[in-house]
Amino acid sequence: MKNKIKERMERILHGSILFTTLLTLAFPVQAWAKVGGNETEYTYTVTLCAGNQGYFSDTNGITVDNHITGSSYQIEKESQGEKIKISGLKYGDRVMVRAQSCIQLKEDGKYYIGGIRESGRDNNTVGKSAFVVESDQEYVAAYAIAGNMVAYTVNYQDANGNALSDSETFYGAVGDQPVVAFKYFENYQNLTIITNGLKTAQELNSLSHRIYCTGGLLLHNSSAYVGDFAADFVRNFNADIMFFSSRGVSESGQITDASREETYIRQVMLQQSRKHIFLCDHNKIGQVYCYNLCNVSQLDDYITDL
Repeated sequence: MKNKIKERMERILHGSILFTTLLTLAFPVQAWAKVGGNETEYTYTVTLCAGNQGYFSDTNGITVDNHITGSSYQIEKESQGEKIKISGLKYGDRVMVRAQSCIQLKEDGKYYIGGIRESGRDNNTVGKSAFVVESDQEYVAAYAIAGNMVAYTVNYQDANGNALSDSETFYGAVGDQPVVAFKYFENYQNLTIITNGLKTAQELNSLSHRIYCTGGLLLHNSSAYVGDFAADFVRNFNADIMFFSSRGVSESGQITDASREETYIRQVMLQQSRKHIFLCDHNKIGQVYCYNLCNVSQLDDYITDL
């Protein structure tokens, strides 16, 4: 399975067309704000606050992608690790924060670091591990009470297995969304991504790729666009790869869902894509719902946390 995933990713990272359905992805989310000053001259400052449960031990987990702007930024730790300020940023820079790599907990065992969130917002915004600079902005570390903790390791490799960067291990509670900051690698750009997920489109918006959102009838409970309008939009494309998920997969390998409308739009995406990769966490295995989507025998690959 590992070699197949590498092959799929090589295709994605070199100008492929990609379908996604309702996926919660570990990509940065753009922090929208009013632009101030002349973008070519004006610089911005981002402040990161460690909060009450930890402190910044170093700045190694914080990086800035300035390959477009060429900004001369500075990263400085202040107030004995209570804050980090990134100054000299230009409009369009991307700040990436691997919170678990640079924050030390004051009390081990009781809490874990969930990621970062915008200051003044609740923990529903956690997962913004990277963002595009469009204003002066402040982010705060988000903590959660540790429960049944698991570790997951991210390997940054090309299709030939060559390391692009050091592997990183992160921790989270079972059932939580993994939060992993993206990294910029030279020449790995130029994707075309089509999604029927409103939130997915918003999360992908800060990446330097061409993003299409289908439109259509919006399901408020899932923020998914469905219906004939969305399906007709999808039929305008022939995608290289489709990443998708669903509510359950039976022991016989049948992938099912509880929503007829979302199952239909996924079926259209399957028809319009060349290769199919199923994203399935272990809680979905053995679960059977009303509407059949496809069988695992029809997949090119799958990704799971087992």
